[in-house]
Amino acid sequence: MHQQLSKLKYAAILLTAVLAPTSAVQAATLTTKTYDSSVAVQRTDYDDFLDLQQFDSTLGDLQSIELALLGEVNGKIELESRDASPATVTGNLKAEITLKNPDNSTLLVALPTASETKTFTKYDGVLDFGGTSGATLAGLKSVDSKSKTLTDTSTFAPFIGTGKVKLPVSAIGKSEATGKGNLVAGFETLAGANVRVVYTYLKKVEEPPKKKVPESQVPAGVLAAMGLGMVVTRKFRQQA
Repeated sequence: MHQQLSKLKYAAILLTAVLAPTSAVQAATLTTKTYDSSVAVQRTDYDDFLDLQQFDSTLGDLQSIELALLGEVNGKIELESRDASPATVTGNLKAEITLKNPDNSTLLVALPTASETKTFTKYDGVLDFGGTSGATLAGLKSVDSKSKTLTDTSTFAPFIGTGKVKLPVSAIGKSEATGKGNLVAGFETLAGANVRVVYTYLKKVEEPPKKKVPESQVPAGVLAAMGLGMVVTRKFRQQA
């Protein structure tokens, strides 16, 4: 009899659980926000700042910060071989672009390089960066990209807020030319930078309560609980 009463009690508990109202639940969704900032292409050497939107902590729990630096170099190279014999000369239009933290520690370094090789005759006697012993390499352009992801929460502080974080950026000309000993080279080196920040965070989303079942309809769970109660009651009467 005790066993039958326990089954009857279980059926009642099951019925109560089925009829209980459904409450709203919390779910965490992994979300990202992306922002960009640029420094226009200009003559090296320069120091500037990039203003990047900070992460608004009211949006959720910040998990990581990805930073991507795209460095660009463009310009021209003037070459003149003044050697007494033919020479092969390579010109490298290059810039070193450095992105730093607000405390001036280095974050990323890009080194875009545009290279071109020319073969010249012996010096033609005219220093004009043309003819058979020289050339002007115009319209040179190249890009280089670097990225890193910050996951250490101790590095997040400068990037959290509702304003902007200022990141120092610098561009230094590193252009060069290689060839024989009697070589004259001139460079016009310009560089620019674009930085993208991607904030990845957990966004809490409140799910709406489930709709109540109309009174005219009986859920399958309720029917099952009622059926179980009837079976237990029948067995209890038979044994009595």
